[in-house]
Amino acid sequence: MVFGSVKAQTRVLRCYSYAEKHKDYYGTWTEWSEMRATNFEIVMNFDAEHFTFFSEKTHYYRVLENEGHTVDKDGDDVYCFYCEDGDGVRCRISIYKLNSQNGRNQVYISFSDLSLVYNVETIK
Repeated sequence: MVFGSVKAQTRVLRCYSYAEKHKDYYGTWTEWSEMRATNFEIVMNFDAEHFTFFSEKTHYYRVLENEGHTVDKDGDDVYCFYCEDGDGVRCRISIYKLNSQNGRNQVYISFSDLSLVYNVETIK
């Protein structure tokens, strides 16, 4: 299990692709974009309650609330965190272990007008 318990530990992930969707002029969500290749690390420090995405521009997210673990209708493990980025914008970061897809892992960041999904693998 990649995430197992998310207490008292740090995880380092490698992001190898991502997609995005956003709200259009009328407030309707677009479809997900095509997956795009990328290569950067995500450090999830559960002790210090912050996540850092080392993409082209480094993005820092402070955990405001650990919303806990659930299992979705497909049997996938989901860990949700209500966060704030470096500019004070609130978002939700969700970590998925897709048991329904051979344990593949994804990280979602959801803002009010933008959602990003990252395909990731654990480095350590």
